[in-house]
Amino acid sequence: MKHSLPIKVSIFFLALVFCSFSLFAQEEAPSEFIRVIVEFKVKEGQTSLFEKSISSWKECYLSNGGETAWSLFRRMDGEGDNYVLTYVKPNWAAFDDKDKAAGSCNSLADLMLSPNVEESSRYFTKFMPEISKQATPESPQLVAVTFFKVKTGKYRSFMDHVKTISGHIASAEGSPRGYWYRYLGGGENAPEFFTSNTHQSFSDLDGISSIWNTVENVLGKKEKDKLYDTFFESVDDLYNHIYQLIPEISNLP
Repeated sequence: MKHSLPIKVSIFFLALVFCSFSLFAQEEAPSEFIRVIVEFKVKEGQTSLFEKSISSWKECYLSNGGETAWSLFRRMDGEGDNYVLTYVKPNWAAFDDKDKAAGSCNSLADLMLSPNVEESSRYFTKFMPEISKQATPESPQLVAVTFFKVKTGKYRSFMDHVKTISGHIASAEGSPRGYWYRYLGGGENAPEFFTSNTHQSFSDLDGISSIWNTVENVLGKKEKDKLYDTFFESVDDLYNHIYQLIPEISNLP
């Protein structure tokens, strides 16, 4: 699923991560924004070194007056040791801004990260407020993410179904359930969409009902089954991951 990049490109992009726009307090975020996602697959047995290198980068960045916020998560499931670093921008124009503090730490990133990273990926995604729940200012400890690849020619059908399903969830629960994003490019193997749900502890996961159970409570079983079948006619593939925040090496707002 990942698009591998040369390690030097990965490190260079990590330096670009810390540009001059500070992460929104989420209650102040505009209706749309760009979320940048940087994925790292760390070499076996080197997770501690990787986390120490990020910690050193953070110390360097903050000591040079850096203000940009970011969150770093460790993926809890799947193969290998994987991390995700994410931050947001209000629009594309904000990428033109450069951060002097980040520039002061480029050599540190190059020195500390390159031995630990096996491969990396980077993605640009846009928040979709019309089908998402309202953001909250708290930083989540866990994020459960479902990724969707859409069949060729089925983009409109997929979106129509997502809007319908989100509407039924909102009618039952008062708001849509997750935060939806669409990918802005990303390569031939990238998904087209993901939706995330945030939690403060693992115990929160025990009380979550299935989306399809909620839809069935609204529509009845027959109409739910029909919606289920037609929705998955547009889906080529989907998969899920759970990510846990590492606050010590994040720079939270």
